Amino acid sequence: MGIAEPRSVVAHWSQPPSPLAVRAVPPRKAAQGSLAGARDPLVVSRGAMSCAGPFFASATPCTLASRRMSRDRQSAAEAMWTWTGRKRPPFAHRTTDAQESVWDYPRPPVIVADGREVIVRVGGIEIMRTTRALRLLETASPPGFYLPFADALREAFQPASGASHCEWKGAARYWTVVAGGARLERAAWSYDTPAAPYVALRDHVAVYATQAECFVDGERVRPQDGGFYGGWVTNEIVGPWKGGAGSGGW
Repeated sequence: MGIAEPRSVVAHWSQPPSPLAVRAVPPRKAAQGSLAGARDPLVVSRGAMSCAGPFFASATPCTLASRRMSRDRQSAAEAMWTWTGRKRPPFAHRTTDAQESVWDYPRPPVIVADGREVIVRVGGIEIMRTTRALRLLETASPPGFYLPFADALREAFQPASGASHCEWKGAARYWTVVAGGARLERAAWSYDTPAAPYVALRDHVAVYATQAECFVDGERVRPQDGGFYGGWVTNEIVGPWKGGAGSGGW
């Protein structure tokens, strides 16, 4: 999956788009829940998810095979989950024009390229600084930030035991992060061979914000509730989100 250049784009999900088909068009504000029609994850620019609200990327028609695979993924999501981004639940918090609701994010999730500066520190040592983050947006969760290993202090990441499996992205491996005298066990994860169409996540790593100091555009990130999910909470995100007590079916 290719990554779009940083520019504003708009998407129309009336038909499931090809993950490779992106073209620039003038931005417009999207209506609440318009992420819900998304079928295939598509890497678009940060400008397409600006503080004016969700925007999307226009795409050329899919092949029949791609459409069939998209429908299968959407059917699987709807069979597994009550909320898939098609509408907000009654308990969703209100948003301002400067915020995004986690209930507008689609399921299956979408990837959004983010050009803001992201910094991660452990033990007082900067182990990552990048303007090439990928945000993974999925219904009911704060965004997951996937950062390129190429912009990391690579020796700070040591292979850790264990693995997990995501129904969308495939098998994940874990990393222990060691820097500045600190050792954070299983503090990061990545996908060596992410499932299509999430291949853009290859050679990227996500870091739990529970112990690491993580910043997005200068704002200190707060960790997602619970001990498993690794979403990053910033002031632009509105919930409630999954991870806490009673949110298991979200």
